[in-house]
Amino acid sequence: MRKASIINLFAVIALLFFCGGIVAQSGVSSTGIPYIGRKANDTAAGTCNSAKRGYQYYNTTSNKYRFCNGTAWGDAAGGGGGGGGDALVADPLSQFASTTSAQLAGVLSNETGSGAAVFATSPTLVTPALGTPSAIVLTNATGTAASLTAGAATALAANPTDCAANNFATTIAANGDLTCAQPSISAGVSGLGTGVATALAVNTGSAGAPVLFNGAGGTPSSLTGTNITGTASGLTAGAATALAANPTDCSANNYATTIAANGNLTCAQVSLSAGVTGNLPVANLNSGTSASSSTFWRGDGTWATPGGGGDALVADPLSQFASTTSDQLAGVISNETGSGALVFGTSPTLTTPALGTPSAIVLTNATGTAASLTAGAATALAANPTDCSANNYATTIAANGNLTCAQVSLSAGVTGNLPVTNLNSGTSASSSTFWRGDGTWASAGGGAITAGDTQVIFADGADAPAGDAGLTYNKTTDTLTAAGGFATSGSTAGALQLTEGTTPTAAAANTVQLQAPSDVTTAYDLILPAASTTGFLLNTNSSNVG
Repeated sequence: MRKASIINLFAVIALLFFCGGIVAQSGVSSTGIPYIGRKANDTAAGTCNSAKRGYQYYNTTSNKYRFCNGTAWGDAAGGGGGGGGDALVADPLSQFASTTSAQLAGVLSNETGSGAAVFATSPTLVTPALGTPSAIVLTNATGTAASLTAGAATALAANPTDCAANNFATTIAANGDLTCAQPSISAGVSGLGTGVATALAVNTGSAGAPVLFNGAGGTPSSLTGTNITGTASGLTAGAATALAANPTDCSANNYATTIAANGNLTCAQVSLSAGVTGNLPVANLNSGTSASSSTFWRGDGTWATPGGGGDALVADPLSQFASTTSDQLAGVISNETGSGALVFGTSPTLTTPALGTPSAIVLTNATGTAASLTAGAATALAANPTDCSANNYATTIAANGNLTCAQVSLSAGVTGNLPVTNLNSGTSASSSTFWRGDGTWASAGGGAITAGDTQVIFADGADAPAGDAGLTYNKTTDTLTAAGGFATSGSTAGALQLTEGTTPTAAAANTVQLQAPSDVTTAYDLILPAASTTGFLLNTNSSNVG
């Protein structure tokens, strides 16, 4: 009981020690700036001149650092001598505000790819150039690896050798034959504790045999009873060492490291480098007074904003830093994988990456020989797969290689445009010819129409519409002109006969004959040339001549 009480006392004393706080005061600037010390005012600090340019002291009246610029004393930046929330090189990057992948890429000068920053576990890569991976498992790969060369495969035996009853395969040959054996308890079972496999091979009750539930334990060569419970009614205790009348205690600021059988303590001071664990709470440094995300523990035993100009702020992303190489970033990170350029998610170039077992990968553009790739289960081809008959084409292929065939539907089964050269090899095809029903390229309608301006178009042969200068029509004056005169069917040559009747009388040669229908009583006007003109004869079929 005394031993247990002493150990508990030691634990309480140690706990009080770690909760007590530590106050240190160096009197020297941690920034390397010449430090005068703690002074009540500028006068006590001495005159600021060119010789003291860069010196600083801590003003105990204003609780601020004062800085000499070579002419006068002034408060250092940040009031307490700092830049407000400055970053420390001793702390990891997690002290900074959340930084996007794009901001990180803006800081780096030699990354590969773009998009999101990539970490080792379950990243999603977009069209990466993987190079030649040192290892990759393609269990979840999809897509068609058109350029991938499979390694040489050995054909399976027609009837591979199986294992007999109570035997299990130990190896499989390239042709599928199994090598079998019964499992060895002492050597063929893994996951057992030390000596368990050997003990299982010993008959129960013999030396070295395992102890079964409710079985006899025998006389163990050694036994540790730390977790034994129950009442050992037949157990005889060995000789116990009596405690000293007055066991040795620890002196001030020393703590027990061991206790002897007689209760005497061996003591020592606690080693801060090796004898403590955990983190000292902020509240144990000056009771946490003024401690915040923008203050730091200072040499005068207070929490204050550190001094310095151009410091990085934890509230800003990493883009506030100068351009950083991938090697420099790798030097900051303590658990990266691989080397070389930092990788981002879109189109990175990777060199011999070990991809593990990707949750998904498309190998459409993969090349090389996958010598160690195991193909999934394949269905054997039929001995003589069904082909397509003449002028039929495959639409589907069964797992055994048989084809389902049909003729191509021009309305639904083709795309694109038929080239001109696929019609009679394009012979005579031009901008003035058309595909004709006889399977040739020819001009439509027998050829182009030949006619001048104002000429009347008429059929000049079976397939040649044409015009002639002797027959014109002026649409402005509505005048039809015939160079050789007009003649109607049945009239004498040289005569002009204009009729409305159904049975006109033929006009005489060199005459103009007007014939009205029989039901027309209104007179027709005929305008003749001047009276001096000769050679005209008016012939009427009635006496109504005015």
